[in-house]
Amino acid sequence: MSYELCNRVSVNRKKNVIKLSTTSNNVYPKTFSTWEFGKDLSFDEKMYNLFCGIIEGSLCFTSVNDSTVDFVYAEKKVKEYLAEQGLNFYGLWDLQGQERESKYKEVYNVFIKAFNEVFSGEYSIKVNGIKVGKLGKYNSNYGCYGKAYYSCSDSDSIKTSYKKAYIIADGFKNAEIIKLDWVV
Repeated sequence: MSYELCNRVSVNRKKNVIKLSTTSNNVYPKTFSTWEFGKDLSFDEKMYNLFCGIIEGSLCFTSVNDSTVDFVYAEKKVKEYLAEQGLNFYGLWDLQGQERESKYKEVYNVFIKAFNEVFSGEYSIKVNGIKVGKLGKYNSNYGCYGKAYYSCSDSDSIKTSYKKAYIIADGFKNAEIIKLDWVV
């Protein structure tokens, strides 16, 4: 099955523009190109269609960076929400007609709420009491960062946004997200 790999997303609600940098998963060499998503749609329609592409597997993120973190975080929150209900993305496909449409709208609201969440400050991660300092490349097929981590000083530990810390921590057992408090 072919799907698009996405490494960057640009969202400008005021101008009603969403741009994606994508390439096909089954074409080599990988050459990412940037294009406008859903040119003739309203912003809300674009976001809904992007959400559908994510949960239906036609759009997969290849990295977690400042432009993709909100989408990857929202995707993880949707997966958790569905798991609480004994469902997954495939389970949504099994639903038919009005039930499917209703569930998509419900899950879309979870997606948008998570996408729009704002957290202040910087965060770090500890795994089994050890600060995370170095990570491998994000791989959405496995749903986590690489498992390379080591004990390090405060100055070497990861300092990142809550959403990115949440995504990283999800890939480890016994991970703890710590808000960093800076003394001025």
